[in-house]
Amino acid sequence: MAARLAVLVAATRTAALKPLASPVVIGGNNGAVTAALYGKLQRMESVFDSGLGRPALVGSERLVRQTDKILWRAYSMASVTPGDVVPKVDFIKFRGLLGSAAPLYFVDSTGFQQAAAQEKGLFDSLPNPFAGGGSKPQKPKKPASGGGLQLPNPFGSTNPLEALLPPNRNENFMGSEPVTKSAPIPAAPETKPGAPDAQLLQALTTAPDGACYVLTSSEGVEACEEALADYPTLKATIIAPATGVSLSSDSDWVSARPQDLEGELVAPVALGDSGEGSLDVQDLAEVAIQASLRLSRDVERRTIRVVSSGGAAATRQNENYFTSLGGENAKKREGDVTSVDWTATFSVLEEDVEVLKSPEETDWAAGTYR
Repeated sequence: MAARLAVLVAATRTAALKPLASPVVIGGNNGAVTAALYGKLQRMESVFDSGLGRPALVGSERLVRQTDKILWRAYSMASVTPGDVVPKVDFIKFRGLLGSAAPLYFVDSTGFQQAAAQEKGLFDSLPNPFAGGGSKPQKPKKPASGGGLQLPNPFGSTNPLEALLPPNRNENFMGSEPVTKSAPIPAAPETKPGAPDAQLLQALTTAPDGACYVLTSSEGVEACEEALADYPTLKATIIAPATGVSLSSDSDWVSARPQDLEGELVAPVALGDSGEGSLDVQDLAEVAIQASLRLSRDVERRTIRVVSSGGAAATRQNENYFTSLGGENAKKREGDVTSVDWTATFSVLEEDVEVLKSPEETDWAAGTYR
């Protein structure tokens, strides 16, 4: 035991951990993309030396409920942490979330609308045990006394209290100064489809060490670029499907629960300007998160277009809590995880790509796990 502690102390002296970043998922009008981002970030936060803190969620109560339903079904009964939810109006009012860690903003501007049937939770299709056996038959109403005779109102008004009010009640009859109405709050400027609103982008500029990753549709890239042009100090990366590729969501997809940083995809992806078919929102979210982990965050502007096929597939054995403690049967049960070679995938951007790996015991002694 003492020897192992000595190895750990030596490792911490020779290799520094990654600086911590605080992921902030800013939801859109539907829970599909938000759940994909939040679910993946929540799992990666638990990986040693990921450099990620606990994710926060910015959105409405309705969005949180939608996100919770998808997380419960697709991410093994996961849920949004209640204390990490911030209403969007408060986020904008207080100019973003400022803390000790540099924020990583993931903004859903896709406008993706998931089918209503796909938003159902695990137990939504079950009957309600408290609903009862149906409505009881209504008893016939008793006739009113007096044979239905209606007398006239002596006050000459529908409401008897009207006769007790002064005739000039709608005027300033007490001689007091009229109350001045406050000016209406100006409405937020209109934004083009696929672009974040200006008030949100203004709030994101308050964190100079932060980086922003805007997820949009294939048609929304130009609108995003125009919106971001007004905020040159904001370090932003646009992630979108390639031209000709639409967004979709597989309601039957369930995460394999990997506990590493290599990512999990519905299908292998690649980067390119044009393509065809559809791209799952889970894969679009994965590309955005991998870009934040492996590419430089100190970039003024970057656009990444994703195609849904042709990627450098890298299938691996699932490594999680169950495979670590179990034997061969556990490995067979947990199966494989579909991903890609991220170094090869991002190489088309002609940027330095960081290689991530989980620390092995031999790396602790040498301090070479970075």
